[in-house]
Amino acid sequence: MRPNGVSHYLRVRGVRLHVRVLGSLVAPRVFILHGWLDASASFVPFAQALREQAGGNLCVIIPDQRGFGYSQPAPQDYWFPDYVADLAAIAAHWGGMEAFSIVGHSMGAQVASLYAGLQPQRVRRLVVMDGLGVPDMPVADAPRRYADWLQALSKPPINGDFPDFVALAARIQRHHPRLDDEQAGLLARSWGVRDASGRVRLLADARHRMDSPLLYRSGEAENIWRQVTAPTLILLAGESPLRTWIGAAELERRQACFAQRQVVTLAGVGHMMHIETPQRSADAVTNFLLEPVPACN
Repeated sequence: MRPNGVSHYLRVRGVRLHVRVLGSLVAPRVFILHGWLDASASFVPFAQALREQAGGNLCVIIPDQRGFGYSQPAPQDYWFPDYVADLAAIAAHWGGMEAFSIVGHSMGAQVASLYAGLQPQRVRRLVVMDGLGVPDMPVADAPRRYADWLQALSKPPINGDFPDFVALAARIQRHHPRLDDEQAGLLARSWGVRDASGRVRLLADARHRMDSPLLYRSGEAENIWRQVTAPTLILLAGESPLRTWIGAAELERRQACFAQRQVVTLAGVGHMMHIETPQRSADAVTNFLLEPVPACN
């Protein structure tokens, strides 16, 4: 098997999505969803560790979400429900006949958890890695967000580029200071590509940085989370800023929406847990995935 998986492409509602597949499709299937500005490539070490822990008996499927990695950008705007619809299409194509597991990190955790509530019969196990922490947006922000969005439509943001991967890695370390040089270098090569001029550009549509005019209200997600029937592992990074975004009490209230949940905190680990400690993170996830699903009474 190729160490980075086999690349496939699937056209979904006018967007060509890139999907990595590690392992044989006859094995139990696990989908992994990356977070905002991330890409499937950064999850390869974590996915390899998952498969090793399972004795090779896992098929890991990792899409680049639209506008990230080697997936095409959206033709116009990015609306969050599109990510859920993309997962539904990918799952319909690669999910097989049996229920499968989904692992989501950060933004990907939000996508995975919504899908698990909307299609509960399809999901065997759900893993939420440092997610559920988007703060509610006050309604008073609506005029500003709409105005900013309209202005950005006329002049969309553009990405800067970098002279080489070392410079991109240094930029990543400024945002994620817990990462060492090797880890930041891996992210740089996951997030960037050398263009025809020899410079390194980001594999992410700059329009992701545009504020949506729509406000995030957690109550909508909570009503979907309450429909999740799969056993759920909520894996928290002990050194993540997640708790400061919404507070520990609010995070616990959101976690309580999942009827069958385990909450595990990896102490001394930051938000980019799949890069910072891929083996330790994979150990926690694999132990959960390999547990037998409780029989229904």
